[in-house]
Amino acid sequence: MSLRSFSEYLLAHRLRTAVLAFFVTLLVPFGGNLGSLVAAFVTLRKDALEGSWVFVSVILAGILQYFLYMHSPNANTVLGSIITWIGFAGNLLLWGLALLLRRSAHASLSVEVAALIGVAAVLLVHILVPDIATFWNVFLTGMVNKANIQWQTLAAGGGAGIPTLAEQRAVIAMISRNITGFLITAFLLGTLLQLLVAAWWEAAVFMPGSLRRQLYSIHMGYVLLALGVLAAVLAISGIAWAKDIVHVLEMAFFLAGLSMLHAMLARSSRGWRGLALTYLVLIVGEFWNVGVLIIAFVGLIDAVVDFRQKT
Repeated sequence: MSLRSFSEYLLAHRLRTAVLAFFVTLLVPFGGNLGSLVAAFVTLRKDALEGSWVFVSVILAGILQYFLYMHSPNANTVLGSIITWIGFAGNLLLWGLALLLRRSAHASLSVEVAALIGVAAVLLVHILVPDIATFWNVFLTGMVNKANIQWQTLAAGGGAGIPTLAEQRAVIAMISRNITGFLITAFLLGTLLQLLVAAWWEAAVFMPGSLRRQLYSIHMGYVLLALGVLAAVLAISGIAWAKDIVHVLEMAFFLAGLSMLHAMLARSSRGWRGLALTYLVLIVGEFWNVGVLIIAFVGLIDAVVDFRQKT
């Protein structure tokens, strides 16, 4: 079966597609991602109502998975609840972004809205849990204490030595201060990646070439620019929630900068060399953090200058 035939099969009957997405989510490893991808594709190609049927089936399968997990002997109530809520929020966000992309046909708007939702999520988390770093410290310490039992077994059998308690606490303290912004950013990136794959799917089957034009034109507006500058100033002052917001906005400007580099280098026959070097820097572990910062800074400057309009 070709990709077009499979796509038309999914689009032909919403109930059949919803049932298929339900069982894929429930039974297949990482099936929730596949189910959400199908739902985003249906939303992009048809409309909000058709896509919502599939998204609801994926969410219901996720809830059933949660109850099955909670009846397992080693169930972690907090972890299970967090994963379930993340799955629910991810599907809801993906449905909204797919609908937005369908109606606007501008990838920039989807990235900007995702970033603004991320900023709102950071503020909400810090309002509901003012000392969020302590929460993560307690949660991670509990997980590490359980892992220590396994490490002790490995060490007794000649495996790797266990990090000292002081080393563990230092790492946990460092992670606890940054994990909120990191998790929200990772959540948004994962959702945008699913949207990208769904958009590629639709473009490959029905609108060849349309996705490239959108991806080459991702550009952040003045609202995100102002928020980025303000958050950076407050983060330098040591405000915890501002540091988390910087992580989220860094993602948005990074995507804009990467889009700008692709658009500019695509005009040259040798542009692929520059892209290869860019991705090499991002892949190499020692340089990826610096590379992300540089590209995000390019995206931030592009928000002011708009290099693509100047050339």
